[in-house]
Amino acid sequence: QTLPIPDDDDVPIYVVLRTSISSVKPKKVGTFVTTATDYHLLDNANLSQELKQGKRLCRATSTVLVMGMPPHLVIPYAAKPKSRSTGHKLQVNDKHNPSVFTQQQHTRHPMTIPPHQAHLYRLSGDYNPIHVDAQITSVLMNIDRPILHGLCTMGYATRALLQSWAKHNRTIALTFVSTRFTRPLPMGSTPITIVVSIDSQ
Repeated sequence: QTLPIPDDDDVPIYVVLRTSISSVKPKKVGTFVTTATDYHLLDNANLSQELKQGKRLCRATSTVLVMGMPPHLVIPYAAKPKSRSTGHKLQVNDKHNPSVFTQQQHTRHPMTIPPHQAHLYRLSGDYNPIHVDAQITSVLMNIDRPILHGLCTMGYATRALLQSWAKHNRTIALTFVSTRFTRPLPMGSTPITIVVSIDSQ
């Protein structure tokens, strides 16, 4: 939405952040904790103002991997999902065999991710050493290479999706991306994004 721009550049803008835990998921590699932060724009500096009266600018979600906690000692948690319009859900087998896409248009996009991306995505605030230190991943995960940030993997997959749309002259606005990470992707791997068109959508 369009927000009013003050005439005076020195007029302060008051933003309140409210963060809540969305889920806690214990896995063999560690515990994934997802949080959601709502950014609210207030009309003045009265921080006691009810947040529902402020304009929500956006929502940012973040997932961190907490290591060193035995899964059986972690209590799983999932917040009640908020209503959201979703598109098609496509079931893909573990081998990602394109034969499951019979009579559906699909394209394959192999990706080469440069090694420096591991350092670039640390700017997102995720300084976990498993993304840059092979010795750490060798000890903790039995993997001889650092693993890519999930944000990096999602970014490259999303770019492949947009390139696929452009190739077929599709004018579709990308408004929401949801990703489920099922296993670590070591640095130097060549991931393949499979883009599927269902019912011409």
